[in-house]
Formats: sequence, structure tokens, C-alpha cells
Amino acid sequence: MKNHLRSLILFLVVILLTGGIVVAVSLLPQISKTTEPSVAATIFPIYDIARNIAGDAVKVSLILPPGADAHSFEPSPSLIKEISGAKVVYTIGGPLDAWSAVLANNVGAETITVSSGIELRSANDEEDGFFDPHYWLSIKNAKIITTNIAADLISRFPEKKETITTNTDNYLKQLDALDQEIRPSLQNLPQKNFVTFHDAWYYFADEYGLTVAGTFEPTAGREPTAQYLADLISKLQTAGVKTMYYEPQMSVAGLQAFAKDNNITLAILDDIGGQAPYDSYINLMKTNVSTLQNNK
Repeated sequence: MKNHLRSLILFLVVILLTGGIVVAVSLLPQISKTTEPSVAATIFPIYDIARNIAGDAVKVSLILPPGADAHSFEPSPSLIKEISGAKVVYTIGGPLDAWSAVLANNVGAETITVSSGIELRSANDEEDGFFDPHYWLSIKNAKIITTNIAADLISRFPEKKETITTNTDNYLKQLDALDQEIRPSLQNLPQKNFVTFHDAWYYFADEYGLTVAGTFEPTAGREPTAQYLADLISKLQTAGVKTMYYEPQMSVAGLQAFAKDNNITLAILDDIGGQAPYDSYINLMKTNVSTLQNNK
């Protein structure tokens, strides 16, 4: 029954969001599509990877504005106009950016999910086929995303192959250097347990030998019950955790009250970024690692 209810809720949310997209498109004047090579990406980490690969060869547009919540996003008419010339929209897939399919269709773009070749983990406590979409928070997966986007760009814009190939090789080297930089830092953390606001950090934890000891929300957007919070307090005590991490895009009033009542420090781990100091995928990962180091 729970799974059917969640599926129904997700369906209704998608209908509401896509209805807004259709209305926004209908309000636009006639759009003159540019002939400039152009693509788009739904969230900042995918956008930043794509723009590093594309360089000056292909225009890359970001759909979800920095600081916006992917779970409640509605695109503006100006944004729809900006991406009207895009050949493709790169997506995460699943419920995180489910709205992108209708948006892409309305501007005449194809959607490509960038997860091909990535081992997707099941969503936390779900049994109805949903997967955890936060797979970009592993550099190993970011490298797969990079090669997926590069292959698609070359197939669409073969005249740009040389530039895209060079940029891809350079970016993969940067990702390797990033992994070599942050892996020892995470391996040497005295506290390898951490607790987060919602269930975004399992790929990250699995990749770097950490443990998500608990989350404040059982799943994204789902309010914790009193019993759930009692269990979470027990997990915090067992794991010896004194800091809880939250994403700045989320409304965390409930978490703040919980932290105050239980003498817990709050700090930010940003899973999407887009604003300083999280203004590139590489800086996103570096800053999050630094935060973990500074909150033992």
C-alpha cells in the first residue's frame, strides 16, 4: 500500500510540474531557434561536467538554477526560451528530474540519461523500483558520466570531435587528480560515521569507506515520525556522531529544532552546488570533503 501511495504521489507531482511547463511554453512568443550547437543539463554537477567537455565548441545551458530544490522546480518562460535551441537535455533520471522529459519535448530536444554503465543502488527503504539518483557524488561515477556525455556530443556534433576529445581527456585527468587528493583525506578521518538531512550520500560513502549512520528524513520530502526520530537519536549515540549535515537547497526548520534539542552541531554538505564555494563539480567535492574534515 505504501509503495502504491508513493507512486501515486510522484505521478501527481510530475503532472503538476509538467502542467506548469506546458503553460509556460504556451505563453512564449514565437521562438527563433539558434543554429549554434547547443545542449542542456538538468542539474549543476551534470551541467559543469558537460561544459568542461564542450568548452567553446558547444553551448551548454543549466536548467535547475543554483539554490533551487530539484524536487519542487518549475521552469520560467525565460529559461525555456534559453534552452529552445538545445538538441538534447542530459538528465539524472528517475524522480529527481522527471519533469525534464516534458520540458525537453516542448522545446524539441531529446533527453539522455547520463547513468549508462553506472551501478545504481536502490533508493533507501524503497521496494518499488526507485533507484538512488545521487550517483554523481562518486568520482568514479563522474568519470563514467563524462565519457557518456562526450560520446553523445561527438555523435551529434562530429565536426567538433577534436575539441571535445581533447577536453574530455583533460577533464578525466582532473577527476583522477581530484580522487587522488581527497581519497587519503577521507580515509584518515577519525570519524567515518556521518548523519545527513536526506538520503543523498550513499554513493559518496560507499566510494570512500564512510558510513551514513542515519538520515533526518526517511526519504526526500517525507517527514520523520516521532518513533523514527527516537531511533535516529539512538543511532547518533551509537555512532558517536555530534554533527549533522544538511543541503542548503532544502527547508530544514525541523532539523534545526531537532539539533538544538539534542545538542547536535549542524553543517552543510551540498550535493548539487552551483554557487561559491561549490561553483564547479571539482570544488563541490573538495569543499564537502573539507567540511567533513573540519567537523570531526
